[in-house]
Amino acid sequence: MTKFIANLEVETDITLPPDIPFLCYNHSASAYTVFLRNAHEVRHDLTFLTMQVIFDAPSIQDAKAISKKLAKEFVDYLSLAWISTERNSTDATFTRRAVFESV
Repeated sequence: MTKFIANLEVETDITLPPDIPFLCYNHSASAYTVFLRNAHEVRHDLTFLTMQVIFDAPSIQDAKAISKKLAKEFVDYLSLAWISTERNSTDATFTRRAVFESV
């Protein structure tokens, strides 16, 4: 299988603290790795995180569908972790925007 990287923007109400340049998450079954970084710009009072998902896929045609599934899975994990740490707070929102590239 070939390694691919999906570059996404995640519109969100949360950002990483200034002293943390990125957050890395390795899936427990090694299905993918995710890097999150603060986006450098704020647009229309919205904040964004950049997300890179690194994963294996048999072809670029399959990779696009797989990247969407894995990004959704990670955003779901992130939302659940946020709610858990904020004691049932549902203040954070996440919206994906995908740009796809192969490596």
